[in-house]
Amino acid sequence: MDCSATGRVLWLLAAMVMLVAACGDDGRAEDGGQGAPSTTIATSSTTASSTADVPGDSTSSSVDEPEPVEEISVFFGTGDPDVCEAVAPHARAVPTVADPVRFAFDELVAGPTDRERAEGAFSFFSAETAGGIRSVTSDGQRLVVDVVDLRDVLTPAGANTSCGSAAQLGELNATAFQFPSVASVRYELEGSCDRFGEWLQRGCIEVGRADWADGVAAQLPGEAFDGVLPPGAVLAVIGVAADGQLNVRALPGVDRPVLAAPDQLTAEANGHARAGR
Repeated sequence: MDCSATGRVLWLLAAMVMLVAACGDDGRAEDGGQGAPSTTIATSSTTASSTADVPGDSTSSSVDEPEPVEEISVFFGTGDPDVCEAVAPHARAVPTVADPVRFAFDELVAGPTDRERAEGAFSFFSAETAGGIRSVTSDGQRLVVDVVDLRDVLTPAGANTSCGSAAQLGELNATAFQFPSVASVRYELEGSCDRFGEWLQRGCIEVGRADWADGVAAQLPGEAFDGVLPPGAVLAVIGVAADGQLNVRALPGVDRPVLAAPDQLTAEANGHARAGR
């Protein structure tokens, strides 16, 4: 055997053993050792990550926005000078993590979008009043909406005039009563119902669903019809509010008896209702 060749093989094996002993399985120096400089080979991969709450850790991974799970409406004025409290619904998608009722009022006080204003929506609420809701609480039936003191912004715009206060209440009430569980709503300014009412030149304002529904009915044009429609008569729907779908009810209000449900109406009628036509 060639002794010189054998020596070279043994030297190579010894070098390999020393290299393995100096490094851990993942190529990093073992704990307590300095280790030799290492070369890192960059690789790319796609992984899903989550963020754990760690005290004192201010870093977090990026998380995709939650998918909307339902749709609600905010109600802004129509700008009709003859019916100050007249409103129309504007759809909003509710994020998964949001409470729908609180979200509706937060969106309301943020005012119409530029596009909605261009299409005729009117409101004293705007980007200047965004974030103006202190709290929205409920005992199961009565809703209490407490607002930040926005009088410095809203009063100069005329929000507490006779027509202005009616317009604001029209928006607030319609937004509240779209939720079937709300039997009444009370408004407070910085925790005081009297302060809110005095600002709008009224007393403490607490509105019941039946009173609100009667007020909505009074806004509708034409005469009330109480009777049986003859065969072949055409029913023209001139306004749909409060329900998330087209229901023909005995009187305005989701607590009133349903006379005709969506499955008894044509697809075209339901499509027009959803589009607000």
